[in-house]
This record gives sequence, C-alpha cells and structure tokens, in this order.
Amino acid sequence: MLKTHSFIQNYSWFFKNMNRRTKIELINWLSSSLLEKEETETDDFFDCFGAFISDKSAEQQVEEIRKSRCFTDKNIELL
Repeated sequence: MLKTHSFIQNYSWFFKNMNRRTKIELINWLSSSLLEKEETETDDFFDCFGAFISDKSAEQQVEEIRKSRCFTDKNIELL
C-alpha cells in the first residue's frame, strides 16, 4: 500500500494540471480496465519466459550451433 500511495503522489502534479474532461476520461478508462477479465497468473517458470523447448539434449544443440558457424578470412582495415 505504501508503494501505491507514493506512486500516486509522484504523479499527482500531472493530474492537477488536467482539465475536468480529461480527468473523467481517465477515470472511465481506469474503471473499464478494472472490469476486464484478468489473466491468470502462472506458477510455471518456463511459461513465464516462453522457454525454448526441444527434444534434443544440450550437447546436441551445442554441436549444431558449432557446426552452423561460418567464419570468413577477411582482413578488416581500421579507419
């Protein structure tokens, strides 16, 4: 609750400078956002980050990455 109060105080100057119509529109927008269906929170670590899923072992993936590397012998001149 303390963080929320401090957040609101930090932005209070912004709200003070709004005209009445803008304040009403903001209140309407905030109210409607509260009525929207909330997404359920997930406890699954991998679902939180869109983790990479593969049937290959870590060693197989590393080997594929190493094989796919392309090196060229170019001399790069510094400007």
